[in-house]
Amino acid sequence: ESRVQGLLTACAIVLCLSIVGCQSGPAGDDAESAAGRDASPRFSSTALNEVGLEELWYNPPRRGGHKVSGAWLLPDGLFVATQPVQGRAGALKRIQKDDGMPKWDYPLDLPLAVSPTAFHYPSLGPGRDDELYITQGDAVVCLGLEHGQLLWKRSAPHSLSTSVIADEERYFAGSDIGTTFGAVNHRSVEAWQYTPGGSIDASPVADGTSVLAASTDGICYSFSAAQGYQQGTSWTFKTGARITVPPVI
Repeated sequence: ESRVQGLLTACAIVLCLSIVGCQSGPAGDDAESAAGRDASPRFSSTALNEVGLEELWYNPPRRGGHKVSGAWLLPDGLFVATQPVQGRAGALKRIQKDDGMPKWDYPLDLPLAVSPTAFHYPSLGPGRDDELYITQGDAVVCLGLEHGQLLWKRSAPHSLSTSVIADEERYFAGSDIGTTFGAVNHRSVEAWQYTPGGSIDASPVADGTSVLAASTDGICYSFSAAQGYQQGTSWTFKTGARITVPPVI
């Protein structure tokens, strides 16, 4: 539990930084003295110890670097997005949780508004890589999870309001016009879409054969992953309150 808390603290430290460096710095008292030489926010060891936490690593700021616009702690690592500014691209960085070392970075033309999501194949064949999905405006971007290389990029049927969720054949998301849709990987045209009575603020959840989506109309919807809403097999459940977080399977 303390290790998990430490990782969350590392995430909080990154969020407090105005910019992300490329190298990890020392932890502990030496790190505190280093922090005194720059103006970046920093948790002291004393403050952390008072609540039973410790610093695992620290990424010092770089002169002229980009501001951090978001950070997401996922099972595959800490993903940090920096802000594009004055014609210079930002970046999505995958950072190792244990030591804070960057694993790769991918250039961003637009700020990353929603969390990246990863899809792990049940078995990896030749030339197949686990995938990381991000959004850039109305585009879905699929990266190789291990090395961060671009696998494919396609315009989505609509501008996106949620993270992209994927399975082996399709990707799913909510749109800013209030629809939930599914599309075949590498394609821009949706295979199906459904318009609930409210907006879609929460990412859908997929289990391979079905997709669950929740709406601010207070209803949870179940769809066929391949065909969307199907009479007789799809279902809805009224919760009585608006839903803004993803369902859990």
